[in-house]
Amino acid sequence: MAKEKNKGFFQGVSFVLILLLIVGFVGLVWFLTNNFKTGIGDFYLKCHDEIITENVDNFEINFNEEYDFEIVSNLDKITDKNNYTISVVPNVNDETSFTYMVGAYSYKYGCETVFTDSFDIQTYDNHFTFKATKELSEVLADYYAGQTITDSPTAVDSGLAYFTLVVATENYSLNLNFCLKGV
Repeated sequence: MAKEKNKGFFQGVSFVLILLLIVGFVGLVWFLTNNFKTGIGDFYLKCHDEIITENVDNFEINFNEEYDFEIVSNLDKITDKNNYTISVVPNVNDETSFTYMVGAYSYKYGCETVFTDSFDIQTYDNHFTFKATKELSEVLADYYAGQTITDSPTAVDSGLAYFTLVVATENYSLNLNFCLKGV
């Protein structure tokens, strides 16, 4: 009789321990995947408490406001978080395609390659700050060494994502097509 009581007790304790292990494992996966929003160990960005796990089509950037982007990898798959690149490139699609003039010459938007120098970007160990301070025509003027740009649309408050912020590491990259919003 005592053996049966002990057997029942040990079965109950075993059941509880197995249940705790299962709950603990699910909790660990939940933690490592940002509430099941990313894969375990994935690369993602965090900005103003927003988690960015995949490419974004219409990310709003307030004109003249500084954004702090944290570079995150759950299992430190990124061995050197200092080894990342930031670039800003044209985002060309049916809505953002246009032709503009530089002096007497006509160009199609997108023939430019990189606009990074026209934005205020500061890089740090595992994060970077980003600030948009120039209108589209000013960004194009920077690209063409200060020449006068005509027939360029206004990007601020247009709702169109004329630019793509590219954050890349050795094995991962995220593209944020962003539109500029006036404040």
